[in-house]
Amino acid sequence: MAVEHARQTGGQHDQEGKALMQTQATAAAPAPKMDPRQRESYVFQTDEEIMSSWLYKAQSQVVNAAANLFHGFSVEGLDNLPSPETPALFVSIHTSHVADCMMSAMAFPRFTGKLVRILLDRGSYYAMKPIMQRLGFVAGERDTAVELLKDGHWVAVAPGGAEEICEHLTARGSNAYGLHWESINGKERTGFAEVVRSAGEQVVVVPCFVDNGEEMRWCPVLDLWCALRLDVLYGTVMRTSPPALMWFLSKFWKLF
Repeated sequence: MAVEHARQTGGQHDQEGKALMQTQATAAAPAPKMDPRQRESYVFQTDEEIMSSWLYKAQSQVVNAAANLFHGFSVEGLDNLPSPETPALFVSIHTSHVADCMMSAMAFPRFTGKLVRILLDRGSYYAMKPIMQRLGFVAGERDTAVELLKDGHWVAVAPGGAEEICEHLTARGSNAYGLHWESINGKERTGFAEVVRSAGEQVVVVPCFVDNGEEMRWCPVLDLWCALRLDVLYGTVMRTSPPALMWFLSKFWKLF
């Protein structure tokens, strides 16, 4: 009887242990990622639907006027673009001020009649999502980019990110247009290539470049920052800091 009781007790403990392990495993399992079409439903609308909002129309008028008045903005090589029905990923360097990003985004419909979805830094995007999504911007998530391309949209990205911004700032003009697609841990930034491979062979990659893009910036505070060589110090700290601190510092310059 004692042996039988021990077997029953042991069996109960085994079952409880298995149940506990299953519960812990379930709790530890990551939650499934939301489908990008649900997470970013706004940018999956048609070009016409996005461009019909009053915010987009107002922003387009202001930005295009400023681009013409202050920068003489023009586009060359339109004959090299794919047909509007062909999905395309536009790839460019990352300037230190990103003013060219908004101007280029607003110029696409003016010159091509087609909207381009701009992949934006996730922190900046989510901080201003209600506004940015209505201008055709979206968080730089790979799955979102893949699905947009599969739907036949045009998407744009600057793979260099904050590291490329620092590379341009710390060079004091000697490397303002250099390509620096390397993350802080030393790995090459190849995410855009993986997006194209996942989206399918019908996707066309279009390299693009804003000539004199760094000359578009005029900011006395940032000019003083560079004159005092604080840009060099900033870049050094960025390259030697832990990822979390590096992310915070990458937002600091935007205050200026």
